[in-house]
Amino acid sequence: MELENPNLRLEPHATARNKAVAKIELLQGSVIIVSQPITTVLLAGENHGRCNFCHKLPTRNDRLFKCTGCASFWYCDTECQGSAWKAHHKRICRSYPRYISTSTYGSLSLQEKTDALLLSQLGAEILLSNHSSDSDKSSLFAVFKSLMPSKSPPPPLPPMPVRINATDVQDRLLEFYARFRNNNFILHSHLDSFGHGIYPLASRLFNHSCVPNAVVRYSVVQGRPPLMEVIALRMIAVGEEVREDDRQRALAAIYGFSCSCSFCAFQKIIVPSPSDGAISPRTKQCLLEFTRCFTSAPKLLHDSLQDFSRIPETLYTLLAESFSSKSHGTEVESALPDGLTLLALYCLIYPPNYPQIG
Repeated sequence: MELENPNLRLEPHATARNKAVAKIELLQGSVIIVSQPITTVLLAGENHGRCNFCHKLPTRNDRLFKCTGCASFWYCDTECQGSAWKAHHKRICRSYPRYISTSTYGSLSLQEKTDALLLSQLGAEILLSNHSSDSDKSSLFAVFKSLMPSKSPPPPLPPMPVRINATDVQDRLLEFYARFRNNNFILHSHLDSFGHGIYPLASRLFNHSCVPNAVVRYSVVQGRPPLMEVIALRMIAVGEEVREDDRQRALAAIYGFSCSCSFCAFQKIIVPSPSDGAISPRTKQCLLEFTRCFTSAPKLLHDSLQDFSRIPETLYTLLAESFSSKSHGTEVESALPDGLTLLALYCLIYPPNYPQIG
């Protein structure tokens, strides 16, 4: 698998080994790369609610089918179940019910349970890949192996439902587990997390930033694992590094991930706030201007629109639920008006740089 594509090239980086820079001007909203996963798992709270293979939500007229072997995994149809079986489930199915009933499994945290299943599927993928001619899968493993491991030593392998006796496979799992900490991704839809995944190409190409110029979204389609799409948030000039914000920063407390992007580095040198808590008039003016709480420029909104107290409290919830249910189902076209209305509500209430309005 090539590490570069028509949009990007890798260049040396002083502290992060490499950086991905734009070969061409990347327009706002354009797809920079599409990355395939080695494997993905659902969060515990999403099990039975989404397909365990493609992670698609069933529509109102559909239902998920339970694996009759383990009674713990659910699928859209026989196609998803068959694909999961070939990829990894055949190595896990038989022992999984006994595994989740053990006290050892019960003592794990939700995060550790997710990691254990992700690592188990990875182990099964390794075992099955030894007897497979799938060149794409072999390339994904090669890219994942090339990633930098965590600086701190990894903990011992967690208990897993997959039986791995071969020493070479155990060694590879330990090697890969050392790369879990700062290379896994949180799968999300409409700001709601639903799973974890290993996307080696995206991990290899992109460095993290708290002020990114690209964002990750996941394409969930029945019959295949979720694909990661990296989208330009703004125009990215030729030679500019492409950075995203979707690494496991949300799990810093667990994985010990520490960000060293320009924004975080700048925060470390900011002059501390005055001990008396006083804010200079100039600082206060800038903050008010930025949040549109006060401005000397002409009003952007009529007084009637600025009276937020007149907006029904349930409007946001109704719009969000309607948009989410339609966009995840078969009413995609009818979801657009709800989404635009929801965006208009965000723009009305939130400051201009609020994440939900981009």
